[in-house]
Amino acid sequence: MAPFFMDSRVRVEPIAAGNVSSARNHGMRSASGKYIRFLDDDDYLLPGAMEQLELIESCEAEISSGRVSSVDQHGEEHGLVSFPSTDDFVCAAVTYSGFGLPISHLFLKSALGDSQWDTSIERAEDYAWLIDLAAQRDWKWAALDRPVGVWFQHGKTRRGLRASVLATMKGHEDAIISRLISLHHHLVRNGRESKQRDSAIASALWHYAHRGFPYRPFYWCAIARKAVNISASSRPDAYAYQEGLLRWAPPVAAECALFPIRRITRLYRDIRLALNDVEYVKKL
Repeated sequence: MAPFFMDSRVRVEPIAAGNVSSARNHGMRSASGKYIRFLDDDDYLLPGAMEQLELIESCEAEISSGRVSSVDQHGEEHGLVSFPSTDDFVCAAVTYSGFGLPISHLFLKSALGDSQWDTSIERAEDYAWLIDLAAQRDWKWAALDRPVGVWFQHGKTRRGLRASVLATMKGHEDAIISRLISLHHHLVRNGRESKQRDSAIASALWHYAHRGFPYRPFYWCAIARKAVNISASSRPDAYAYQEGLLRWAPPVAAECALFPIRRITRLYRDIRLALNDVEYVKKL
């Protein structure tokens, strides 16, 4: 930040207390420009961000989203994070991918209105923000198939792995699950439901259910059943279910049958992570 202290275009407005969502809400209230972008202190923009600005202007869109590149703490590049292949903002918003990264998006400030980040969520608050936006209305959205920023990933620190790694699948996903289910109910009630959106929401539920099943089988079994109720053909986005031996098996029954072996393998993985035995780069 030091190089910009003398730049009259930059204002520093610290908050006394709060979390990342509190800071983003404060930034939105303080912003006076036409557009808003959320840029974390360790991420940075690429030249494609200028093209994104030109795109949102030319399309008269309210939200523009671009690709994001992943770089780890050693400066090693891991390519572009995944980006949903859809022209529907609701489907894109619920898809577990790099689309959830705040740096991806440029917002028309006037369109956001009174939208707020939920300060009660400590994990996946960026994903919750997009789901909340998807529930509000159908947005004018434009996507740019070019990297607009870099997502910098911290690995090990003096205290070990970053908190988001060790917190994986320990109950922090419940707020997202409830939002996805509420979003589906909202779409149905307001005549905004479609098969494409049902499939995307069900796939998002399956993403968490498949990963979480070894930890809380009863809870995730119930969520998996909700996914199937929303979209009967839905199933985990894992090779065994898409192309492998389980592609014809009832997915909920298969998850239950595989629970013992997956519980053992997950326990081994979690122990290795907790002991700092491996480097961790999150895949999106």
